Amino acid sequence: MTIFVLIFDMKKPLIASQILLSLLIIVLISSCTKSTKYAVVGTVKEVQLKEKTVIVRHDSIPGLMMAMTMPFKVLDNKEIQDLSPGDSVHFDFVWQEDPHYAEHFIIVGKGKTLEEDAFWEEEDYQKDLGAKIDDGTFLDEEGKDIRLSDSDGKFRIISFIFSRCPMPNMCPAVVFKNQYLASAFKDNDQVELMMISFDYVYDSPKVLIEKYGPATSGFSNWHVWSSQDHSADMMWLAKQIGFEFWGVEQNQIGHNLRSIILDPDRRWLKTYVGDQWKGKEIKEDLNQMMKIY
Repeated sequence: MTIFVLIFDMKKPLIASQILLSLLIIVLISSCTKSTKYAVVGTVKEVQLKEKTVIVRHDSIPGLMMAMTMPFKVLDNKEIQDLSPGDSVHFDFVWQEDPHYAEHFIIVGKGKTLEEDAFWEEEDYQKDLGAKIDDGTFLDEEGKDIRLSDSDGKFRIISFIFSRCPMPNMCPAVVFKNQYLASAFKDNDQVELMMISFDYVYDSPKVLIEKYGPATSGFSNWHVWSSQDHSADMMWLAKQIGFEFWGVEQNQIGHNLRSIILDPDRRWLKTYVGDQWKGKEIKEDLNQMMKIY
């Protein structure tokens, strides 16, 4: 530990205060920028230059996360502009509070475009906005069957999660945004929120309650459902709205991000893609929809 002895000229209090403030800022920055660098090996699935993102199906990262398919942010598009789907890559993943990012990509093999290991090959079952979503059965917090149609007559905000999500800006962020919305509509009995886990292997109702119960317990309008023993219903719901997930049984989970609004007749009104949407945005949209309805 380094100890600084500061002697201020009290005849110049403004300069002294400026020096002290600068030192405090340096200390705060130093304490907040601790980071760890991990070596990652994987295969490129998609390059999204506009979002400064590359989606990689990676091997397990010892000490951090299991093998899965996930997006990695970069600070500069030069890192990924030469990458193509199917490329085998090595790169560094800098893990810190915010932002965490990937860098130093090395292409070690050029490959063919990856075949998507989805549950429906080339078929397109996604419905159009405004279409009625088919019913489906899941498990509620008590492990009892609950149907999507049980909440017909209300507007529903549905998000998809899995408890083992390792990224601090994905599934946890969805939870925080749902918490905001649950609070915003707490006194409105025409709105319900459902977070549905697509990890039908691991996420039992008990696991979900242990993970999310402390957040949802104060809200009667916010529920966490399990798809355990109801994987076909989960897959069919996902397919209808363009939500994609894979690798659950292989313990190599990958997924995109979707949150949706259903109207009281279970019609699909709007989708929020990725994790950049704000809770305030859905709140304002839903208030407008309820006025029109």
